[in-house]
Amino acid sequence: MLVAASLAGDTGERGKQHQTDDKRRQFPTELRICHTLVACMDQQIHCLQNLSAEEYHFFQQQYLNATLINFYMVLSCLALLCNITLIILTCKEKHYNRTHRFICGHVSGCVISLISGMMFYLRILVPEFRLCLVKSVACLLPIPAHSINFFSDDFMSFCAFFMAVDRLIAVRSIMSVKIVNKLPSSGMLLFTAAFLSSADFVISMGRVLFWPNVLVESLCIKTRLVSVFHFIPHVMLSILLDNCTVVIYLLALVKLRRRRLSTDNTIRFIQVRREIIVLKKIRSVILFTFFLHNIPSLQSLLNILWPTLITEPCLFDIAYSGLLTIFALYSIFTDRSLKLTLLNWMKMSLKFFSLKRKIEIAPQYSRQYKYS
Repeated sequence: MLVAASLAGDTGERGKQHQTDDKRRQFPTELRICHTLVACMDQQIHCLQNLSAEEYHFFQQQYLNATLINFYMVLSCLALLCNITLIILTCKEKHYNRTHRFICGHVSGCVISLISGMMFYLRILVPEFRLCLVKSVACLLPIPAHSINFFSDDFMSFCAFFMAVDRLIAVRSIMSVKIVNKLPSSGMLLFTAAFLSSADFVISMGRVLFWPNVLVESLCIKTRLVSVFHFIPHVMLSILLDNCTVVIYLLALVKLRRRRLSTDNTIRFIQVRREIIVLKKIRSVILFTFFLHNIPSLQSLLNILWPTLITEPCLFDIAYSGLLTIFALYSIFTDRSLKLTLLNWMKMSLKFFSLKRKIEIAPQYSRQYKYS
């Protein structure tokens, strides 16, 4: 009976081993290596010496990716803090107008884009998702980071585009009062931007659901997870909007210069001066939007045309977060009113903490004086 039991145990173990071998064959090589490394790191660190050359190279690559991801997370937190501060300072402006609403909408899109990128990289640290070929639906369903990024990219582009068009119409309306009454409200334009961004997102979701088995050669980074049938039009739409925004902004500058040279009336001259201040205020938004969207679009197009060219896609996202940080700081410190508001808040916070410190220290001195 013992022999029969041992034979039965051996056959059972062999059956389990065959099942595990069959399961291992179903997974890609990188995922098997990653599971081996995770189990190895859980047991002992010195077992890395027993790894093969392929496994050790893969371990080094994953360690480099983890280091870059950690740096990206720190930089994204800094960019998130700066952009939220910019939104609060802009909303607290004394003369809050339609230009400030467009700026707040644009910076809100930047914040949403940062949050979606951070959500993705928190997820990609899990070894099971480090695949080279993945199904688009498998990337999209567990976490909405990629779909949120679709909306934020389009919303940023449309806000900057409508802001440039609004300034061009305002410059033309200096010499004609009739055009001013035809301007749509800023709330309506922001609603249109949100609607168009949502429509693009719904189209992308429909493409993914109708073609769920389309494999995209990527690491599920941001918008690259979706079906190729919609991905290229989405990238081209973003590039087209950004280029049109820059052209419209430059056209508004040229027309404003002509108005300034040909204006003799004092009231018109004051209007021209006001438009010059507004165009200087939105200059950083227009230029940084152009660079911010060209970086992800360039990354996406290179990944489609040459999939093996970009070995470290995280570097593009690090540059993206760095540009967002520079954009927020530049917008705050080049605007006199925003800078003064921030300095006043810092002074008030320092006074509050110093007063709180004095209140905490005062009872100690009173006790010492009492018992001395």
